[in-house]
Amino acid sequence: MDFANETCFFNFSGPTDILEALSSTIKSDFTSPHYKYLDDPYLTPISNFDKRTFSLAKEAGRKAAHYFFDKYPEYFYRDLSEPKIEAFTYKEIFDDSMEFEELDLQKCITRSDISNAIICYSNLVKQNKEISEETLLDLLDLVSFYNGENNPERYIEEDWFKKNFELRLESNFWKDNGFAEQLFESLKSKSSQAYSSLIMGMCRYFQAERAFAFYKQAIESGMKLNVHTYNALILASYNLHSTNEERWKTVLEVLKTMQANEIRPDLGTMNAVLKQVSRYKFWNMNTDLAKKAFNEFAFKFDIEPSLATYTYLLNVFHRSRGSRSSLIYEIMNKLNAKTFELRDTEDVNFFYTAMEVCFNMNDLALAYRVHELVEKNGKLLGRGTNQNIYFTRFLKLLCSAESFENFMVVYTKYVPNIYTPNIDLIEQILKTIKIYKSLDYVGQIWNDIVLCAYTNRIELLQLLLETMDEIKKGDRNSATFNNIVLDIFERFNKKIERSAERNSSTLQWTSKSLSYCISILTKAENIDAAFTVLQKLDEIKDEVLDQAEAQSLVDFCKYAFEVESYDKALFCLKYCREMDRDDVISAVAKVYENVDVGNVKVKTELDKFLK
Repeated sequence: MDFANETCFFNFSGPTDILEALSSTIKSDFTSPHYKYLDDPYLTPISNFDKRTFSLAKEAGRKAAHYFFDKYPEYFYRDLSEPKIEAFTYKEIFDDSMEFEELDLQKCITRSDISNAIICYSNLVKQNKEISEETLLDLLDLVSFYNGENNPERYIEEDWFKKNFELRLESNFWKDNGFAEQLFESLKSKSSQAYSSLIMGMCRYFQAERAFAFYKQAIESGMKLNVHTYNALILASYNLHSTNEERWKTVLEVLKTMQANEIRPDLGTMNAVLKQVSRYKFWNMNTDLAKKAFNEFAFKFDIEPSLATYTYLLNVFHRSRGSRSSLIYEIMNKLNAKTFELRDTEDVNFFYTAMEVCFNMNDLALAYRVHELVEKNGKLLGRGTNQNIYFTRFLKLLCSAESFENFMVVYTKYVPNIYTPNIDLIEQILKTIKIYKSLDYVGQIWNDIVLCAYTNRIELLQLLLETMDEIKKGDRNSATFNNIVLDIFERFNKKIERSAERNSSTLQWTSKSLSYCISILTKAENIDAAFTVLQKLDEIKDEVLDQAEAQSLVDFCKYAFEVESYDKALFCLKYCREMDRDDVISAVAKVYENVDVGNVKVKTELDKFLK
């Protein structure tokens, strides 16, 4: 076929349109790990700790490469790659002895190379070379945005695992009387663009008080600031005052100034106002203010809300667990299974916030609607913290409200490659298995416990053993449970040994957990393994505070009588005598009445305990 003469029915106008078209033909593979991990069953990290370690280890390699690139740039001047990538090319280091032109300063601004830009500017000023006003305003915009420092490298994997408050703690604070302010003061004519750049920089770096001082100075001078500056001031108003009334009064003053200067608000304005309202805790005017603000922006100015807009509304109307607001239903009807693009950096907080509301309302149908949106907009789920909150709430709600079989279908789809379940969720699953007698799923849950590295949590293991102890003798799961118990016993003993080698005594069996092991092995007719566990129980009897389950010990003795392992029964009875377990001895004595022991010596020993 002569493709050159064929008519093309596709209009690929953007640089990534072809890639997006190809991507749309491939569905997500939930059975494979994330692309950033090695697709190898032995090397793929499963637990949250391993995922974090693996990702940050790769990031550490990138940081090391950046260090050498920045420390010794002269060794990286050769670049044979095509096309050239500016960020990877040799970075020249400027000094005061070099000759510069305005074009050099413009190049530094384009590359966001702040340190060289400052050197270049200072040199041009010393040489009395003229710099155009446009270049000076671009430089002011750059140094205000980055607070006069080189753009710090952001490492995606580090940010992925950080929580919101950790990112906030890393924030810098505005440098008072720094280069940005000096450059601003040196301008012959201070335009509205200059004021806007400086004010937005101060707001960005938490210098709210001085930002508003320059804002008032600009307004008194008749300046017409841009909409982004007003948005930044609205966001900064929270740090300017200590009471909600004063904060809202400041927001209104900014909005009135916008109206007076005929500045049309945009999505950033709407989200900034609603974000402030959502932060006003313990204020009974929140809901009314949020309604009025949303209606004003959405209908009067015809601003299309983003997911962040709905996030702030949910934070206002569904702040408490007992909220009776129907707003979440109105929002979901509005969204109606659409696909979205990122329009606000806070858009990534919508889905986990919505799922939190569904969880608090215990509304399973609504949770499914939210999840349907997530499957179409997975990239907007946000960082690892957001994803963990979302899937934890979603799966917990399903576990409590959905049939267990349907829950396990969803659980199996996302665990462990997409989501690593936390201990609370696994405990809830085990309790649900126990209630509904769905013991066929215990093997799968045990495998996930091993993969998630929770085998050192004795409380979790005890709950698992308690759940498995629900089986009856001759159950079809007996062989599987027998193997699981032996695996638990071996793994936890090894962990105790390693803990002792490190002089740490934090790990220890409980009497109950071992008694459950004995009971399950007895029901699986594995008397030798059950006796090994009993010996361990006797070994630690002076180190534990709880008591073994009476029925487990009674069943062990009863089965020992059946298989004529009288020495094992005697060992158990001696343990019970030492632990003052008269209830167990009395129960075994009733069973012993119908036991015919042929060996006179053994019968005499048993009679001492049971008659």
